[in-house]
Amino acid sequence: MEYNIQKDTHQYQKSKNEIMDFLHHIFSKLMGNSTPKVAFISQGREGEVVYQEGFKEIRFYMEFGGTDVVFYLTIPSASQWEKSTGFLLNKRDEILSFVATETQKYQAPSCDFKIESNAILFTKKIVNNHK
Repeated sequence: MEYNIQKDTHQYQKSKNEIMDFLHHIFSKLMGNSTPKVAFISQGREGEVVYQEGFKEIRFYMEFGGTDVVFYLTIPSASQWEKSTGFLLNKRDEILSFVATETQKYQAPSCDFKIESNAILFTKKIVNNHK
């Protein structure tokens, strides 16, 4: 009988991940924390935007900018995402979009935003008065 340790290890890892995902889902539901949310901490010209999902959170440094940039959030690069945040890389775009949209909605309704590789920029909206 031939034993394929690589196949068994893959099956074990897959089962382990499925169990962990299931447990995270159940605990989040029980604790009422399954819906992502953001909180804002202001400390003068700087602060943090805190993304929370279940038991995990990411803190994004926020600072006022200059000229057209009203303020910006510092974000981990794609290569540092998982190590810095504890979230999988395939959730990065979804999380950053949610953070940017919620921040615009509650902190900067008169701004547009642009997600770059290492920052989310909030800039003055360009108003076109020409008809």
